[in-house]
Amino acid sequence: MRTDGLTKAFVADGAVGKHRILTAGTNSGELAVAADGTAPLFAISTEVDAADTETFDAFLGGIAEVYYGGTVAFGARVTANAAGAAVAASGAGTNFVGIALAAGVNGDVGQVLICPGVL
Repeated sequence: MRTDGLTKAFVADGAVGKHRILTAGTNSGELAVAADGTAPLFAISTEVDAADTETFDAFLGGIAEVYYGGTVAFGARVTANAAGAAVAASGAGTNFVGIALAAGVNGDVGQVLICPGVL
């Protein structure tokens, strides 16, 4: 079920796959696929892939679909794994992008309420 939220156009810093957790890129106005929860996480890519330097849309707020990279419980705060997929956040200081609105496992596409923070 599609539930659009706040979207904005950005430039891809490296290839950006669909439904991936994003972090700041190298330059202003760029986003990159997040590799973990050490940097602030604040967006999720839409259902369209983007090549390096291509303009693409990302969700900054609302509910977005994201690939799960492991077992995620309903209500869990989620961070990024090495592929930018959502995994349960754990450990003090870990950045998370939001709260899972559906339980799932690796390879599923679940929904996340975007509300970035730090554990």
